[in-house]
Parts: sequence; structure tokens; C-alpha cells
Amino acid sequence: LHQIRHMIGAALAVAHGHSQVDLIQIGLSSPFEVDVAPLAPGCGLLLDEIRWFHPAGEDEVVFSQTTHDAARLLKEETIYPHIHSLYQKDQVLESFLEQTKERYFMDGAAETARAHDRLRAVFADWQEQRIRSAELRRARMGEDDDDDDDSKAQDDGTGQNDSNDDFQNDSQSDGQKEGQKEGQDGTRDAGSKGRSRSGDVGR
Repeated sequence: LHQIRHMIGAALAVAHGHSQVDLIQIGLSSPFEVDVAPLAPGCGLLLDEIRWFHPAGEDEVVFSQTTHDAARLLKEETIYPHIHSLYQKDQVLESFLEQTKERYFMDGAAETARAHDRLRAVFADWQEQRIRSAELRRARMGEDDDDDDDSKAQDDGTGQNDSNDDFQNDSQSDGQKEGQKEGQDGTRDAGSKGRSRSGDVGR
């Protein structure tokens, strides 16, 4: 909520020496809830331009240069002076900076400095833990790859043995088939001879 105003408040806090850039970086790059972006006054918030984009990336509505010039003239002659008058009235910006210093950063108090130092130390520990976790994950992935290679090598060896066994079984089967065929042929020959002899004897 109020994203733009918080961004402007953070920039003003850094520009006026109430906060440090690294605290904002910690808030943006870590899961820690770091509240160093005070809410800037809303009187300076201005919707400068609206653009409609086509899914292909092109502008659906394109205003002419005359329209842009008219809008720029309106802002320079009317809107900007009005915003400036709002800031001057009741000293809005000065009041915001004073409240920021007191509520967010306590005017550079020692406890604020210690809190910031603790935040930096916790952030450093968190970064080291992330690095160690990433190294452990890479190590586990490497072990898993080695196990997969070993399993593949064993599977290849087993497959080769299975192929040899299948070849031997096929060879044995062929030999058995040939032996059975020869035995059948011998039986036929013997039977024919027996019938011939019987015929001879009968004659």
C-alpha cells in the first residue's frame, strides 16, 4: 500500500542523513521486515502519464505532440505551483522530515545505531547460511549424479550378462531342436526299414 510514497520517503530519509542505503538494500534483498521507508506526504503525488499497451508491446493509444505539449504546459503553469503551495503551507516537508527522524530513526540515538548494527550482523549470518545451504545442495546433487552413474554402469553390465545368457539359451534351444529333428528322422528311417523287412519276410 502507498508504494510510491514509501519509495519517496526512503529516498528522502537517505538524502537527509536519517537512514543508510545498505539498510534499504537489506530490506529489499532479504525476508526481514525492515521498516526504513517512511510514508511521504501525499500532496506531492502526481499521476504524470497514462499509457495503454497492446499485448504485442505497442501503445494502443498514441497522443499527438500537440497533446503532450498542452499537458506539459498545464503542469508547469497550474499543477506544479499548486503542489509547491501545498508543501509551503504548514511546512509539510519539514514536518515530515522531523517526524521521520523522531519516529523511525530517533535522531541518530545510540539504540538506533545498535539496532542497525544488529540488523547488519543478522543479515550477514543469513547470507552465510544461504551460501552453505547452496553448497550442500550442490554436493547432494553431485552425489546423486554419482549414484545414477553407478546404477547405470551396473545396469549395463547386467544387461550384457543377460544378453550372453539369452545367446546361450538360444544356442542350446537350437541344438536341442536339431537333435530332436535328427532323432525323429532316425525313427522314420528305422520305421521304413522295419516295414521293408516285414514286407520281405512276408513275401
